[in-house]
Amino acid sequence: LATCLATTTSKKKKGRRLTTSRRTQHQREKKKNNNKPPRRTPSVTTSTTRTSWGPSARPTARSSVREQGKKDTEAESESAWLEKACQLRSVLSLAVGAVVVGSAGCGKTTLWRGLLEALEALDGAPGCAYVVDPKALCARNYKEILFGRLDGTTLEWSDGVVTAVVRAVDANERGEQAKRHWIVFDGDVDPEWAENLNSVLDDNKTLTLPNGERLAIPEAVRFLFEVDDLDKATPATVSRCGVLHLDDSVVTLDDRLHVAATALRGAFSESSSSSSFKAAQAAEDDDAASSSLGALFRPSGAVAAAVSWALDDARDPVMPVVGPAQPLAAIVALCRGAAAEA
Repeated sequence: LATCLATTTSKKKKGRRLTTSRRTQHQREKKKNNNKPPRRTPSVTTSTTRTSWGPSARPTARSSVREQGKKDTEAESESAWLEKACQLRSVLSLAVGAVVVGSAGCGKTTLWRGLLEALEALDGAPGCAYVVDPKALCARNYKEILFGRLDGTTLEWSDGVVTAVVRAVDANERGEQAKRHWIVFDGDVDPEWAENLNSVLDDNKTLTLPNGERLAIPEAVRFLFEVDDLDKATPATVSRCGVLHLDDSVVTLDDRLHVAATALRGAFSESSSSSSFKAAQAAEDDDAASSSLGALFRPSGAVAAAVSWALDDARDPVMPVVGPAQPLAAIVALCRGAAAEA
């Protein structure tokens, strides 16, 4: 991902406009080429004769490229994932806030976490994420927990979660402005608390507090909203943010199976290394576990069939299956338990 982002940045730098001298030289060469006599196209006398550079060769080249892309589904999935990461980076570079919309288990959290780590590997600036779920705050005054509270008796101000982060970055006591700070709201964009961020998300970039104080948002701070849909969001909030939709097809079931098998191989290797077996016996156990996991988690294996069955027969009214991540996580948890007891 970091390599893809670096390549995109270099392409943008190469696309700068030409200087005056180079532009003049380019116009002279263009005028010189226009004065040349037109190139004659070879005539075709029979229907079977084709030139190697004519228009008839274009469909063949396009079809071969298309067939080559269909052969490797993993490369297509990886390119779609990288494209979404580059889009999220572009949105965050243009706006203070970004909304990542997608169903549960489609990879929204993995996307922004991977982008944050890739940007850190690209320019060396550390990334810090502050994940907040407003719906998890059960108190009545959860808005005060988020944005601060003004005591009506003593007129004493107490910072909330968001204001404390913004104030700490603005103070820059430990070099916070040299880092990336992403405040992530994981949950529905409820107007009850999201309307307080309208002045932050627009061109003012200022957080107005109930005590009359106005906090300027530092350049290193970004606001990210991770939601399933935008049913509860108001147009005033959505219009101030960049919206990125993450479809379920970006991360396929084969990709999920590959990641789960890789994680379980590490779990089985840790359990075998911590036991009292000899090194040779542990290596044999690792090979046996790796081959067994490869057979179970292959695209046409038993785990893929179990996940497909759970998605087709999702009739449980108490806990319905909303995506492949839910049954796959249950199977991985059972395998981890077996690895811990082995």
